[in-house]
Amino acid sequence: MNLSKNNKLNNYAQSKKEKINTNNNKEVNISSNFGEEKEINRESIKSFLSGIIPNEKTIKKNKILPEVNDIVHGLHKTRALALIDQQNAIHEVDDLVNTDKDHRFAHGESHIFQRKRKMSVQVGESQSKKKFKPNHRRRGSLDSTIKAEQFIIDVDETQSKILEQEDTNGDFQITIDDKGPKTFNLGTLNSDGYRKKDIRGTYALSNLLQELALAKSYGRDYIVLDENRLNEQPINRLNRVIKYHFWDALTRRIDEQGLELILCDSKNKDADHSNRIYVPYDDTRALNYYNDIAKRRKELKLEVIRLPEKITQQYVKSIDNYPGILALALREEDKIEEDSDNKKSSKTILRGVPFVVPGGRFNEMYGWDSYFETLGLLVDERPLLGKSMVDNFVYQIEHYGKILNANRSYYLTRSQPPFLTDMINKIYYNGLLPKLNKKNTVKSIVPNQKKSSSSSIKSGYLKTCPKTLTKESLAQWQYVSFTAAIKELLSVWLNDPRIERQSGLSCYHTEGFGVPPETEAEHFAAILTKFGKKYNMDWKTFKEAYMNEEIKDPVVDEYFVHDRAVRESGHDTTYRLEKKCAHLACVDLNSLIFKYEVDIAEYVHKFCDDEIIVQVKKGDNDEYLENYKEWKSYINKVGYTHMIGNNSKWNSNWSRGIIATRNTDNQNDNEIYIKNYNQFKETLKNQTNSVSIGSEFFIPKDETKYFFVSLKSDLFYYLARLRKNAMNKYCWNDEKKTFYDWDWNQQSQNEYDSPTSMWPLWCGCAEGSGVFKFPEYVEKKFTSEVKELIQPSSNQAEELIKTSLKLFEVSGGIVGCTEESRGPTSLLRPNRQWDYPYGWAPHQIMTWQALKNYGHSVDSGRLAYRWLYVILNSFVHYNGVVPEKFNVVSLDHKCKVEYGNVGVDFKCLSREGFGWMNASFEVGITYLSKEQKMALGALIHPDQYFNNKKSS
Repeated sequence: MNLSKNNKLNNYAQSKKEKINTNNNKEVNISSNFGEEKEINRESIKSFLSGIIPNEKTIKKNKILPEVNDIVHGLHKTRALALIDQQNAIHEVDDLVNTDKDHRFAHGESHIFQRKRKMSVQVGESQSKKKFKPNHRRRGSLDSTIKAEQFIIDVDETQSKILEQEDTNGDFQITIDDKGPKTFNLGTLNSDGYRKKDIRGTYALSNLLQELALAKSYGRDYIVLDENRLNEQPINRLNRVIKYHFWDALTRRIDEQGLELILCDSKNKDADHSNRIYVPYDDTRALNYYNDIAKRRKELKLEVIRLPEKITQQYVKSIDNYPGILALALREEDKIEEDSDNKKSSKTILRGVPFVVPGGRFNEMYGWDSYFETLGLLVDERPLLGKSMVDNFVYQIEHYGKILNANRSYYLTRSQPPFLTDMINKIYYNGLLPKLNKKNTVKSIVPNQKKSSSSSIKSGYLKTCPKTLTKESLAQWQYVSFTAAIKELLSVWLNDPRIERQSGLSCYHTEGFGVPPETEAEHFAAILTKFGKKYNMDWKTFKEAYMNEEIKDPVVDEYFVHDRAVRESGHDTTYRLEKKCAHLACVDLNSLIFKYEVDIAEYVHKFCDDEIIVQVKKGDNDEYLENYKEWKSYINKVGYTHMIGNNSKWNSNWSRGIIATRNTDNQNDNEIYIKNYNQFKETLKNQTNSVSIGSEFFIPKDETKYFFVSLKSDLFYYLARLRKNAMNKYCWNDEKKTFYDWDWNQQSQNEYDSPTSMWPLWCGCAEGSGVFKFPEYVEKKFTSEVKELIQPSSNQAEELIKTSLKLFEVSGGIVGCTEESRGPTSLLRPNRQWDYPYGWAPHQIMTWQALKNYGHSVDSGRLAYRWLYVILNSFVHYNGVVPEKFNVVSLDHKCKVEYGNVGVDFKCLSREGFGWMNASFEVGITYLSKEQKMALGALIHPDQYFNNKKSS
């Protein structure tokens, strides 16, 4: 034996000896893999290993420490180290995080004590049995001689060697761009590393590098690795890492355990990035919670700031250089872990409601990203995490007035594309209700553990479980969530500054001022240089003077109004929206709001007997109450069919006072609320000849702060019907058979071809087989009373589909726009990331569902195959990369465009992918046929695959 290697072994054992029980009559815990321990009697180990150990003379000669000998009684060094090292793995799990079990079967689960050759036995057999029991059978003549190996691997040494040999461009990844020999040999487990076997090809070698990085992150020095893991089917591997690794890596909580991770923000590097959290004015529980953490955890240096009651754009501008995380929902959860003395701690504890972040520099909860992430979570059977994200959106609407672009302080004045109602319905119908129909309650599953390990206690990790979900609590959640959606619809998207009064359509339009602070310092250098010439200033001097309001320039103001609107649209950036976004009634936005309106109408109709009761604050000097009376009187006067559009006096500002969630801690207040609610409900039942068509309201005698309002389903049905008519009037181009954004400032269509033109198919607004069918009485009244009734062809959807597939389908799926619409690019007119030739997960997912709604499942499957091929091709050939976006024309992730490509810069292992890209893969697989999955697994180019299908 090599003495230097023996020293390594001895030093390693010495560092572990406090954790190893060497008493003769006690049992030792040796994990066969991460997080799972087996009770094994020391004598059983000695009995099992006695046939393969060196004798005592050899042990003494080579100076092996007695600690090693006591455990393995002379086991070969690599196996000894593997046994010792696997003792201390602990995998942290909580109620909403799947246990990362998938790697166990590759890194040694149940293999470490099994020598797969003649005369091997399994540890754990009864002591009364013979010492050796043959555990093999003779191979039959027709049996396969090919058998997957297991390898015993020194993690650090192997990682260093493979990187030195294969990573020729030095980026800590093994890809097809590297020029190494693409072959590497590993020692087999059965021969204790003596016999070598070659691992060949980029995919297998990059998988090996990823497994080594994963093992290293768990503190493993040696692992046992299955050969099957290295040659795993790419579809299965990507599905597995998304389901068991990526979602967990992207999950955050804003509580004591999660603060350090969520406070990190790499954007706006010039600002003061002290640890800072902003708490809503009226959330005293959160304020007390975070102040307590700041006092106890001095090392965090946490600054807790209470936001003002009314958040103005001037206030948001004043904190641009002091960014911080915005608090989200907290909830009480059951504590399920015991302390080190086996004494049960308090029953409940305050925890942050979890959510998923996109990844990379986007380390906060984003608006429309969360919707697509939820779709992926539902496929992976994690509806509770999706429900938690809805809860956080409800919190944002309640305390910040809207679903935010993201929960950082510099996003307070802008929203993002609204998806809340469909998110609620997907979680309710596709996630939680099916589970509740099988059993009466749903509770998060947590692995059973007899007691807490010292490792979990030292790490400060807390294991909790949210309250049990029942059908009654699910119905209450649905009511609260839809109430919040009503508030957002009426106060944000049908209110100033986002409503365009002449058409009645909605626009992206934020309340912020000036340069968005989250952008890189040089991002606006070119345009600010142009503006600065007027004042003989360089761009930095001009920016400072403008932001300090020393210079007031309407042209600059308008530029940044549009720029912020682009960012609210989520499509930042594209030439479709540049310098005009706030003047556009976008097809995508109005399709989403149409979906809000019909979803709310259907909920109120089906679950609330056509009338929902909501609680509303009176506001300062009864502001909201008086505005509500005016709004109610206006609707009664003009009727449903004329309440919005044509420069109407619609004003739903009162809806900002809607209360979606109530503090039920005060028993007296709760009883008063229930009494008043029931009194109003009874009044409505007895009211047969109401003069009100929109709503009724009720002011309790014993309450000075709030009043009740009833909203009828008809209100939302007619809002949707008016929007559909306006979209057909202003956005539908019957000559080109497509939808375009309406430029209300120019009074013309913005003829820029974008795949968002297919979103009316997603929401059921286009005429055809998948159109949303309004109640007969609504349609009859609308057609008889509206003078400018637009009736598109009943074949509208089919014409739109034909046009859109011709314009946007390319080899890699749906492209961001046509090359013709984008126009030529140059140094002075660079490409934009949401334009040709780039493709994005939201456009793909929306298109698949849109086509499916109208009976075009074959087209959905074809487009899904194209997109998934691009994802899988990069995943296989580029070290498991899962990025933010792709070039769908060249079919790669090398996007040389503004902002680069998030998710491509990692060392050895992609640990989180990218939120909506992960979701698009999980969702996309559900659109493929069995044959398409087989072709995708073989990485058959989509053009080749579909051309062959045509010819056959």
